[in-house]
Amino acid sequence: MPQLTTYEWLYGISQIAAIVLSIIAGMLSLWLIKQAKHEYMRAWKYLGIALTLFTIEELLGMMRTFDIYNTSLLEWLPEGIVSFLTTAATHVVPFFILVFLITALIIQTNIKKGWTN
Repeated sequence: MPQLTTYEWLYGISQIAAIVLSIIAGMLSLWLIKQAKHEYMRAWKYLGIALTLFTIEELLGMMRTFDIYNTSLLEWLPEGIVSFLTTAATHVVPFFILVFLITALIIQTNIKKGWTN
């Protein structure tokens, strides 16, 4: 087993901390979606979806950092799925995070202007 450097240890610890914090953000976002029943809270539903997607993106990034995609843990998956997961972690999921975040900002701006319907 190769010896890990201090940088690799710190990087791994920071990834684990990011995962824990993103899971907390995911739980908060699911609670936020559930609580946003009032019309003035409509934009928060989209923000909650963006936070949930952020949690998924962090989990996929952690899997890439710790090289879980190349282990025997995922050998039962077809190669195309593993390739898609690595692409999704860096391109697809962040795109949808931005879409939902921009949507939430536009809706909240319209609510602030009094354009609710």
